[in-house]
Amino acid sequence: VLSEVRQELNHTMEGQAMLTQQPEDALNRIVASKPPRSKEFGRETMRTKVDAGACELVINPEVAPDYPLAETDASKKCVSFVSASGGPMPTHGEKVLVVKKPSGRSMGMRHQLCPRTGPLTSVAKLVDSNHFVGFCSAGSFILNLRTDEVDWLERVDDCFELELEVVPYQEAKQHLDSIKPAPGFPGHR
Repeated sequence: VLSEVRQELNHTMEGQAMLTQQPEDALNRIVASKPPRSKEFGRETMRTKVDAGACELVINPEVAPDYPLAETDASKKCVSFVSASGGPMPTHGEKVLVVKKPSGRSMGMRHQLCPRTGPLTSVAKLVDSNHFVGFCSAGSFILNLRTDEVDWLERVDDCFELELEVVPYQEAKQHLDSIKPAPGFPGHR
């Protein structure tokens, strides 16, 4: 019991020390912890945070630069989302990406484009599109209630992330006219 108390005390003291560091150091840590994106064999992967506070699916401008950007009513009116810290996040339109989920299924996903953020997937949008999102210490996942497909989430610090492979636009564009964002996944309209 004493060793558990010491571990908890050390953890708490480390947390307090982190809170007292200069704001610049804190910002550098946030930038350094940005979800990694990689390109393997011409494929881009992105790690999207599955976020209960997000109201939309959002990507930053660096994601899928080969995909076209479509203007939206919100982008035409210079509407901004509000970040978790309360700051404005202007929307610059949307991109419909063809992605491959960990379960292996390819589909279209409609994302809003905002600077100063990493990829976010809204838990509310998942639930609205007939998914069950489960968070627990034994494993967190997204269950598609239409297809019974399960995509496991990875816990990274205090966030839950889903890795998606972005299909290159040259390969995806022939399918974009025929597929709408996938039924049963966020961004479907």
